[in-house]
Amino acid sequence: MDPLSAGDGGFGDVWPESFFTVIGAGTHVPSLIPVGMEMILFTTVIVFTHGLVTFGLGVLLKLDVELLALASQAAVGGPTTAVAQATGRHRPQLLGVGITLGLLGYAIANYLGLALAQVLGWIGLG
Repeated sequence: MDPLSAGDGGFGDVWPESFFTVIGAGTHVPSLIPVGMEMILFTTVIVFTHGLVTFGLGVLLKLDVELLALASQAAVGGPTTAVAQATGRHRPQLLGVGITLGLLGYAIANYLGLALAQVLGWIGLG
């Protein structure tokens, strides 16, 4: 084995954790306190509903549970967390799928969110 590549795997595994740490470290906690409970409740309802729909339909359609879990993670956390999950489950063949689904989610969800905000503004709820 080439001595330069001996530690590449461990080194590569550390970078996603460093990314998550940096993102979390930038959180301004005092600004979360006034809206904390509402945000926790909202997030819980959204993620729980997402899980029920994803895994409910997946079971009905007899899809691979690991693929469903990766798709769910890509939808909730984006491509970076999907890569972390695929790597952690030792399923390198799912890396491309996780990245693709996460990026596709970014591309679609941003515009759907903007459209929903516009509609809510039109009906007086935004």
